[in-house]
Amino acid sequence: MRLAVFTDNFYPELSGIADVILTLGKQLVQRGHQLTIFAPRYAQRNYQRIRAARLHSSLVSGITVVRWWSVPYPTGTQQGRMVMPLPWRWLQVKRYQPEVIHSHHFFGVGLEALWVARRLGLPLIGTKHTAIEKFLQYSPIQTPWTDHQILRYVNWYYRQCQVVTAPTQAILDTMEPAQPHQQYRVITNPIDETIFYPISQLPAVSLPLYTIVHAGRLAPERSVDVLIRAMVEIKKSLPEVQLRIVGHGTAEKTLRRLAKQLQLGNTVQFLGYLPPEQLAQIYHTSQLFVITSQAETQSLVALQAMATGLPVVAVDLPVFQEWVTPTIGALVPFGDVPLLASTIVRLLRDQPLCQRLRAGCIAAASHYSASQIVTTWEELYRSLL
Repeated sequence: MRLAVFTDNFYPELSGIADVILTLGKQLVQRGHQLTIFAPRYAQRNYQRIRAARLHSSLVSGITVVRWWSVPYPTGTQQGRMVMPLPWRWLQVKRYQPEVIHSHHFFGVGLEALWVARRLGLPLIGTKHTAIEKFLQYSPIQTPWTDHQILRYVNWYYRQCQVVTAPTQAILDTMEPAQPHQQYRVITNPIDETIFYPISQLPAVSLPLYTIVHAGRLAPERSVDVLIRAMVEIKKSLPEVQLRIVGHGTAEKTLRRLAKQLQLGNTVQFLGYLPPEQLAQIYHTSQLFVITSQAETQSLVALQAMATGLPVVAVDLPVFQEWVTPTIGALVPFGDVPLLASTIVRLLRDQPLCQRLRAGCIAAASHYSASQIVTTWEELYRSLL
């Protein structure tokens, strides 16, 4: 099959969406499919932010990446770009002779996907990766009217797709009911099991006894400050505890300042951006993964942590309720700092429980492996041809 993927967010901008696209892309080309990714063109400073040289046009052998001119756009990663839709770009896409159009966004590049699908008479799949309702509260323009118009637009966009997918049912439930010509599907995010896997023995180095890890962009909507505040209480019970924070973003300075104000200088470590292989190493040398964000559709970083055997503590929300079961970790109401702290202390102290959760994580991860999820996508693509 010849597939065209459209995304407003791709490397070097760091996100779970970019990881999902590339992970599935690798699997698809290994199975003999042709994949072209249409994405924004990024500035050199965006590559420098992740300490990477400018990427080649193809990230993986067999995947073609077409970059379109873009302008800076404010996002939590400080790397966002916006592509201005142009009515003649469909002619460029036509040269690749795609059979299916798959859109991962609903802004500039997403509108190009819609236009291309209509002009070429091709099926359009729209995947909703963003809990847009949670991001509106951090928008620079906040009025009931603008919020309503944005939500109307998002719903309109997905009504133009033949198939709408999301990584959890909770996200589909927030959308308007499917139209007669549409189908809604839950297809989970994939885990690259060649990178994120459990190890039987830790490296022979001196490791902290209790280590918590959080990964992802450091933006206001991810509420990492809740976890940092909980560390004050956790440290009272476990003085040697450490929190490793992986990632970067607009909230990093504020979070560093908060950690300093709470006198957690030696307890909270900001590690910045780490490549996937190094992130997996951090997971392997930690005891617990904690995510306090309300703006997730599933959380790929939490799934990756689970795949390494790391128990997960997450916010008690529908998107986490679907997969963070008692055999994997624990759920805590958002913003309940004392309960979050006591839950983390309980899990870290109870080593037999942690071992059972570790086994549960490893068992559950097999259902999220990229090699398995790509089969679902293959079947969906073929059904539209």
